[in-house]
Amino acid sequence: MKILLGLSERQDSVLFLARFLEAVKDKHHIKVAGFNQFNTSIDWNLNALKPLYTPNTLSFDSDVLESYYNQVKYFNPDLIISDLEVYTSYVAEALDKPIWQVSPNLLHYATPKKEKMAIGFFRSHPYFFNDLNLNQRIKNIIYNSDKNLVYSHFGDAGIFKIEEGYEWVRPYHIVGKESLPCQHNIVAAAYRNKKQFINYIRKHKDAVLFSAFNEERYRDIALKSVYDWPEYACNLKNSNLILNQGHTTFLADAFYNGKSVLVMPDYEDQECAQNARYVVHYNFGSIVGDEVATAVKIPQPRHSEDIKYLHEHLETL
Repeated sequence: MKILLGLSERQDSVLFLARFLEAVKDKHHIKVAGFNQFNTSIDWNLNALKPLYTPNTLSFDSDVLESYYNQVKYFNPDLIISDLEVYTSYVAEALDKPIWQVSPNLLHYATPKKEKMAIGFFRSHPYFFNDLNLNQRIKNIIYNSDKNLVYSHFGDAGIFKIEEGYEWVRPYHIVGKESLPCQHNIVAAAYRNKKQFINYIRKHKDAVLFSAFNEERYRDIALKSVYDWPEYACNLKNSNLILNQGHTTFLADAFYNGKSVLVMPDYEDQECAQNARYVVHYNFGSIVGDEVATAVKIPQPRHSEDIKYLHEHLETL
């Protein structure tokens, strides 16, 4: 099957892509469209679709978008999978191609109103919904998609039912084994080298940071690559404390290894801010500096029978 995978600018889509491609193992002919955050090769770089002087403004009247449309038309995919990526979703609709949305950010739209009010995301982070035009477009994308798969471990946590028209999809994760050499006090994972995050690690003994960056100025920290999955899984399983910025992949890795988390959210990222609220509300972890003390649950990892991985959804076609 020919598949076009359109990925948004979410930082965490980097690991989603790597783990998805590993799971399908060349069973499908896949082309990838994405933005500059990818350190792996992609077939179509979508950065050129953003207006030069107003990059946060959506524009659907350009020669670049027409070129992307024509290239996708020539590729003629059987299915388009989108991470709520607006331009790829637009092309899919214009070409009348089947399209699935697969994203952690669908969590907000799929969560029942009562749950959202209790979680307090509107109250804590209203600025993510100030752009009414963008949010209406996202709602249109969701409405016009053939599947809307909520990419989150909260499905396996079984803490609430999502709205009709949405399905849970199990996030790709890795599970380590008990190992004495991998025992550490803190295991952290991050995409961005945020100063506050780095300083927190520096203040604690026996901390290991798995990151997407590797800079000389951080040589005082035990720094490892987040793409070294066996090493990362081993350290994760045998740590006392898991620290991350709220990205779905890192939270899922902690959950399926039976670990609660300490989150220092990247509040510039809707996914991280959203996930942090859910984590705290359901007591699966806490936020650094949060004054509200709660009893944190130790997650009981499970795989619900009615929840599939993305590649398992593909096998039903």
